[in-house]
Amino acid sequence: MLPTNPTLPTTYRPLAPDIIAAYNRYRPSGPQPLLCYVPFSSLTFSFKGKVHACTYNRDVVVGEYPKQTIAQIWQGTEMNNLRQHLLHHDLNYGCQHCKYFFEKQKFTGLKPPYLTHTPTTPTTHTRV
Repeated sequence: MLPTNPTLPTTYRPLAPDIIAAYNRYRPSGPQPLLCYVPFSSLTFSFKGKVHACTYNRDVVVGEYPKQTIAQIWQGTEMNNLRQHLLHHDLNYGCQHCKYFFEKQKFTGLKPPYLTHTPTTPTTHTRV
């Protein structure tokens, strides 16, 4: 299980179950436990060293390279906060781009290769 952060809300705001069910019907690989696996499998780096979990989530800076090591970023508070939100189907931690498409049920606006496969189990993530 991922470490919990006492500054996170104790109540998450998940997407409605009918939206999750519709998205799982849309997925080419069939239903998956999570809406998104990006913060469990990758990082995105800007030219200036800002690190984000996703190309769409620019609101949450998860680290700054080379001031921090990749391991520090990967295992850091911001990455774990984002993972905790996604484990609860809550897209309110910087995932507004995808939240918009989920709420409109315009799943073609999402990035399916990153969202439809399970690179790891939902309670673990790739080790650095």
